[in-house]
Amino acid sequence: MIKTVILCCDGDSSDPDTWSNIPFMLESSLRSKGINIVRVDLSPNPIAKFMWRYSVGVIHKLLHWRTSYDFFRSRTHAILTTARMNRAIRRHGGEETILINTSISHAPTLKSIPIILISDWSYEHYIRQFLSRSPDYSERTTIKRDKQVASRASLNIMLFPLSSKRLSAQIPSAKFIYISHVTNIHPCAPMPVNVIRNPARSTNPKLGRLSIVYIGRRKYLPELVLLKSIMRDIKNEVNLSVDIIGIEEDEQRIFPKSDSQVRFHGYLRKNNSSQRNTFYQILDDADIMINLTSPWGPFSATLEAMYYYTAIISPPYDEFVEVFGEDAEFVDYIYNSDPRAIANQIRKLIMNPQLLRARKCAARIAPRVRIVVP
Repeated sequence: MIKTVILCCDGDSSDPDTWSNIPFMLESSLRSKGINIVRVDLSPNPIAKFMWRYSVGVIHKLLHWRTSYDFFRSRTHAILTTARMNRAIRRHGGEETILINTSISHAPTLKSIPIILISDWSYEHYIRQFLSRSPDYSERTTIKRDKQVASRASLNIMLFPLSSKRLSAQIPSAKFIYISHVTNIHPCAPMPVNVIRNPARSTNPKLGRLSIVYIGRRKYLPELVLLKSIMRDIKNEVNLSVDIIGIEEDEQRIFPKSDSQVRFHGYLRKNNSSQRNTFYQILDDADIMINLTSPWGPFSATLEAMYYYTAIISPPYDEFVEVFGEDAEFVDYIYNSDPRAIANQIRKLIMNPQLLRARKCAARIAPRVRIVVP
């Protein structure tokens, strides 16, 4: 019987803004079961980080100017972080206590209590998949240490199925499992409204209303060029509105400020009640969530949108297809980045409100993903 969890994360686990709400939701769920939580903030020491950055960090940049190796990945930070977790075990460890860290990069060396690590993917996968290159020397030293850390843990829980399979093959001495992905709906989020509240009309498309939501970051600005082309293709056929979350209006120059169809909201924080309500209101109003990033997408935000009866248009990136399959009823997969082809996919939904409604209903009850609201 577990009575106490030493919950470690890079930040404050009581703050919904920390790592996509996952530590916050985990802590909320554990507390609801009567489990005592001991928080351990593993944020980098600011003084050590500053000194490292302008000494050892400079050397690493000179040797490998494209490196992603930073203080967080450094041996110095690993030593400091391991010491913090060991200290927490000495103070709070016991027979009915476990330690959970929301990272597979750091684990305590003390093994007097079970150690569980939670993560989305490995550092090596990040470099190969998102940076599209092989790891440099500094990065390889971190990857080697990460493998040792994963082997020390009692259990490694991965948020994505292919990540679990990949790491199980790469580190046979460690135990990896994928349980399921969950929606990280904030406990104060409003319930979704009826799915038929906002249908498009097929009798006269120009009288119809279609609301699209796009969630991304500044590095995805090129995708907004594609989005603009898609909108230009269909804007005369429907009363269209587009909400863009995660990008400020002044961070881009793609859409003219006079374009009233597009609203930029920037990053909406869930620890701010007003911004949180805006976020969920947008999802509640949206008919379609569109993802235009082929290698990846806002997976957790997509699940939240699905919870609010939102149909999905997205490239078939591997983890999404692994979870939901190639024939999921709620999603229209994008197999090329031709704006006219994507516009036609949206046009099909505009002209067929029954199909749109079916997509939205299927999103709400999508299989293989558990809807969990603490």
